[in-house]
Amino acid sequence: MKGNIEMSEQPNYVEGRGNLITMAKPCKDCNKEWSMYESEIAFYEKLVKEKGYTMPIRCASCRKKHSQAKMKDPISLSEITDLVFKMAKSADEGAYTFHDTVLCKELRELGDKLNLYMKQNRIKRHDTTESVS
Repeated sequence: MKGNIEMSEQPNYVEGRGNLITMAKPCKDCNKEWSMYESEIAFYEKLVKEKGYTMPIRCASCRKKHSQAKMKDPISLSEITDLVFKMAKSADEGAYTFHDTVLCKELRELGDKLNLYMKQNRIKRHDTTESVS
């Protein structure tokens, strides 16, 4: 067993994706057993190692629903700038060290919020141009 993954041989082999591996823990949202291909596991393990992310805890359909729900919940630019100023104030007060994991986590969350804000605004612009034509 590797992490939360059962590494038993699976009969569901797909060329280029590898074996279908059953995850050891059920999906966080639907509580059903779920699987990922070895290539997907390798992709997420790379994100864990290089960017400090965590392995998925939801099945693919629940991850998609979760992502769509986040897209519907609008995030404002003022919320993002408030976070930046809060982090700057904390840094000014000596709350962070150069290799601080808290700083890394907060910066990653800030980047995710900025990315989400940009995606939401691209969607809004796209929707308005479609309705005009």
